[in-house]
Amino acid sequence: MSAPTRGRRPTAAPATAGEIFALVRQGAVATRTEIGRATGLSRTAVAARVDRLLAEGLITEVQGGAVTGGRPAARLAFHAAGGTVLAASVGVSRTSLAVCDLAGNVLAQDSLRIRTRSGPESVMTAVADRLAALIGAAGVDPAAVRGIGLSIPGTVDSVAGCSIGVPVLPGWAEVKLPPLLAGHFPVPVRVDNDVNVMAIAEQHAHPGIDDLLVLKVSTGIGAAVVRRLAADGARVAVLDLDPSGAPEGSLAVTADVTDEAGVRAAVERVLAEWDRIDVLVNNAGVGAQGTVEDNTDDEWHRVFDVNVLGMVRTARAALPALRRSPSAAIVNTGSIAATAGLPQRALYSATKGAVLALTRAMAADHLAEGIRVNCVHPGTADTPWIGRLLDRADDPAAERAALEARQPHGRLVSAEEVADAIAYLADPRSRSTTGTGISVDGGMQELRLRPRQS
Repeated sequence: MSAPTRGRRPTAAPATAGEIFALVRQGAVATRTEIGRATGLSRTAVAARVDRLLAEGLITEVQGGAVTGGRPAARLAFHAAGGTVLAASVGVSRTSLAVCDLAGNVLAQDSLRIRTRSGPESVMTAVADRLAALIGAAGVDPAAVRGIGLSIPGTVDSVAGCSIGVPVLPGWAEVKLPPLLAGHFPVPVRVDNDVNVMAIAEQHAHPGIDDLLVLKVSTGIGAAVVRRLAADGARVAVLDLDPSGAPEGSLAVTADVTDEAGVRAAVERVLAEWDRIDVLVNNAGVGAQGTVEDNTDDEWHRVFDVNVLGMVRTARAALPALRRSPSAAIVNTGSIAATAGLPQRALYSATKGAVLALTRAMAADHLAEGIRVNCVHPGTADTPWIGRLLDRADDPAAERAALEARQPHGRLVSAEEVADAIAYLADPRSRSTTGTGISVDGGMQELRLRPRQS
């Protein structure tokens, strides 16, 4: 992993606190002076923005004016909850060690005098033994350790996890370091030549989707999303009119997205439990069939109230918490109906077209606050709602065959495939993806294939 490039910000617009936090998180800046150089802000403006980030607990400033730390405490602060990471900064004659929580706070630290010329195996064994002692000194449960960040001088091959800076560390070239530590600690090990070892460990071991809010989860896509993100290590709260079907292990909260007060109360319930929300997945929705003549005004109002205003209400309620998250994202569930003309879907298509437009507008509004907003466009998915439509058809088997044939890959989309796309958009590693929609439709939107030969 190469060190981020430091340089002056190319745009003339003043950098916001959120943009400075992003620079700190990326490792592009580590001191107030570097922030000033990178952004062109005055010393006073830098101080105001840094003080705001400090007050919100998003970064820490430990020593010497270095934002988020200094050796060996790791130079990046993310979260206050979720476990600990171990940091080891290897020097030619001395190695600095630390046990940190995911907010960058140092729980215990020590140093170890051992020369790198004794070889990587000896150094890593000594580091592992001393880290084990530090864990005990900090009173940390070994099971709470999420990963290890290992910083060594020289140029690092981040894939192999070894130093290729032979003149700096003779005898260390081509030696894979992660297995040497993983033998002592069964957690991910990330190696880099950057001193930002806390960030390295956190990025590898802790994906950043800690607390996630999913709307409408009892069946179908919502339930698949909860299962997928919980498997990724997220704590998931599910909001539904009837959350009794929420997957085991999630926080089930009753909510009606058409009720502003009820939505706010549900979000407050989640915050009371966890004190944070990192991701909002807006999946609540209802279907509608017919041409533009077939649905009454009341039906148009009802479907828009759920499918569009429901997302507005939940986003409004969650935004204050999302602004405090270092990895905030909103993922809205759209539809192929937003981008392709489907028969007998006038009302439903209008709502999903509005969801796509709303997604793009929100992405533009909240980008500077560090909040990404995207949507997914499922094709016809194999969900209970589609099952109910098929049950009402004169010939359910023929209707299902027609729906499958409409999608170029010849089958219905699975709920798990949609959940995988949502997980990608929610993942903080997708930090350059915002204001877009991902189609999960078997090629229905973009492909024009010849008819299959019978």
